[in-house]
Amino acid sequence: MAITKEQAQAAYQGWTKELALTDEQKGQMQKAVDQAVAKLNDMEAKGQKVDAAAAKAAIRGGVEKWLTPEQLATWDKGFDKAKSALGL
Repeated sequence: MAITKEQAQAAYQGWTKELALTDEQKGQMQKAVDQAVAKLNDMEAKGQKVDAAAAKAAIRGGVEKWLTPEQLATWDKGFDKAKSALGL
């Protein structure tokens, strides 16, 4: 099942609030989510398994470079909430 733009936007909005992102970080988060969704949808199109672990790895790789350690810990704990927003 491909991840829709609406699902990606719901996940983005949840993370924006929960992590108290700065304006700069909001742009970085949107980019990370968009890139991860494209990667996951490409994986699915190629017949590869797309599950919560794959989604977490795809998105985390895009955010771990610029989130603070505290924000990253919060993101790791909150990923389960985002799974439902992403339809996983």
